[in-house]
Amino acid sequence: MWGSIGITATNILASDIELLSHVSSASRTDSVYENMALSIIQREAAFQLLTSRPLGSLSESTILSFTAQKKMAEYFTNNIGFVVSVDPAAYGFSIVSSPAAEPFLEEKNPVSLKNEAVTILKLPDEFVVPESNIFDCDFDYLAATNDSRAINLLSSSYRGITYNIAGKEVTKTMSFSNKGRGKLLALYSADGKDPMTGREFLGEFGFSPVPTPKTIQDTSIVSIFKRQSHSTKTEHCERIPEDLIDRLKTLTKKVLIERGVIPECVLSEHDQSLNIQCSVNEELSVNP
Repeated sequence: MWGSIGITATNILASDIELLSHVSSASRTDSVYENMALSIIQREAAFQLLTSRPLGSLSESTILSFTAQKKMAEYFTNNIGFVVSVDPAAYGFSIVSSPAAEPFLEEKNPVSLKNEAVTILKLPDEFVVPESNIFDCDFDYLAATNDSRAINLLSSSYRGITYNIAGKEVTKTMSFSNKGRGKLLALYSADGKDPMTGREFLGEFGFSPVPTPKTIQDTSIVSIFKRQSHSTKTEHCERIPEDLIDRLKTLTKKVLIERGVIPECVLSEHDQSLNIQCSVNEELSVNP
């Protein structure tokens, strides 16, 4: 069973996250870069909380809705947050209601127009989600950490992503159909050709531009860029250095520990060895 979790850092320590958000130098004004850096802080704070406290207390209820479909759980995250996988029998969950008992739960939801296949479960009071059962569904975080799973999560017409797949450099953008009044469509381009749908791309180049579980390991992000409305102009974002990613994650853990939100044991030897050039009560200025 799959559930979507929308915990964000803002729900945890708004003042501390505001303090930690000063990650750009005075000369850096790239909002895409800053958003991705902040997403690392937010994700790390939410992840640490999710893996250290009972899910029922975080959700303020031990009765939660799950679905049998991972894609449906991902849909509910709106590309922000996590999905979690649970085995009701293994963790001692009680089934409150399911499609087997209530057939209407298998019907299309009148709002989402999707077959949500909802099962309502009662969690044990002390159930904490294991780390291995948590899957990221946040575009900014995955893009910031150069994770190829970000490619399929792109859902904004103001962003674009270039990546290598099957030995070819491909650019993905999103565009509204029906002259801006329809739904968002994913468009792909390569070798200087005009953007086309995934099906058209397959016919043109002989392979799908959409990463799959089989091809994702051999797919790599080249760049993320911001698109300007009603313009072909783009603004590319620098990669966030690996050492900065580590520093942001470690500083976030230290703030959470200092505030008593998570236990000190979550700091690994690697975290303790990182040289953070400020107190957690000071701003962090970064010059990559």
